[in-house]
Amino acid sequence: MRDAWVSLGARLRSAALARAVLIYLAAYIAVGAWLPWVRAGSVAPAWAASFGLAAPFRSPAFLGGMALLWINAFACTLGKRRRALALWRGELPPSALALAPRPPLSPEAFLRARGFVGRAPLLYRARLGVWSAYLLHVGVLVLMAGVVAQQALSDSGTFALSEGESARLDAPAVAFGQARGLFAATTAPALEVTLVSFDPYVRQAGYKADRRSVLAWRAEGLPAQQATLDRAAGVSVGDVEIFQAIPTGLSVNFAQREVRHTVHLREAGPRLATAEITDPTGVALTWQVETEHDLDAASGTGAMRVSLWHGPTRQDLALGATFTFGGDEARLLGVTRWAGFTYDRSHGMALVLAGFLLVLLGSALLVLPSGVARLARPGESADTYVYVRQGGEALRAAWVGQATSAPVRKEPT
Repeated sequence: MRDAWVSLGARLRSAALARAVLIYLAAYIAVGAWLPWVRAGSVAPAWAASFGLAAPFRSPAFLGGMALLWINAFACTLGKRRRALALWRGELPPSALALAPRPPLSPEAFLRARGFVGRAPLLYRARLGVWSAYLLHVGVLVLMAGVVAQQALSDSGTFALSEGESARLDAPAVAFGQARGLFAATTAPALEVTLVSFDPYVRQAGYKADRRSVLAWRAEGLPAQQATLDRAAGVSVGDVEIFQAIPTGLSVNFAQREVRHTVHLREAGPRLATAEITDPTGVALTWQVETEHDLDAASGTGAMRVSLWHGPTRQDLALGATFTFGGDEARLLGVTRWAGFTYDRSHGMALVLAGFLLVLLGSALLVLPSGVARLARPGESADTYVYVRQGGEALRAAWVGQATSAPVRKEPT
């Protein structure tokens, strides 16, 4: 049984497996990044969704490849840990240099002159450096785990609000364009958000006209909060990030029995916005707003004509006018703008940051000229053994009297 486990470990950490997985992931990423619906951010065709390619980097095919690469790296890391721990304890590998005795020269004095310290018979140089390769591998493992967690557990979506409008993101038909990882939550975040104000043409010195919103939110069990969003920065609400999106448009607001209703219109022409809805009784209605100027004119839309179509019948509405909606009387409150937002609930960012820090720490330790030496005991004629990660040949040459004044050549790690 032990031989079977050893064989399995050797296969999992093999370079051949790593190459095969890397080639597969490289080809998959290259294809996935250039899929038309991925580049355009549009809805994937049905056949692509059936193969898991609607969101290619959250599909089982991609996550499975990443998991296999992680297992390969993990198997390699176990060996790195054993080797690093052995060096830390002073156990030298078979590749250690052998310095033959050369009386009256002292190997200990020779090594101490070159930065080795400690208590004989074990001497160390930059001892922490023996952990560099292990920390690099652990950092890569943590980084990969963070990426897989992000893709498998994260979800994102889009929502729109008009000024003064409130909505719960997990309510039906509020969030749309949702993308979920393989193991992500099936519902949007339980947040109630309110658009306090919205300026689609805010002007800042040195910047083009852009969007800016004042958004208020409330999570269950927490007090209400408010923040300003623009295209440069979003806001974090627990594990959810909310960002200002580019889309905007007109919205019709009306009240019925003291309850406010908002209908978001979509552009149907340079000066025309419409929305088709169904009232509570199942009757199909069409809202239409015609403007004097272009819908996206920074100076404003000018005069507007608001109409409600019941089939072929058109009803023009003025501010405060009443109309029938779902068999009951409703009153037009006005026309405002809606703003688009995106939310992202990402799990694994802490792992990604921790992985980067470990990789940086391992890289910093990698530059240290670490080494371990085991001296022959007094009175013994045995060789002194030395392991150094770089400069081994120069150290041997210096011991046999062939060192020159040329710069020390660093050997690859």
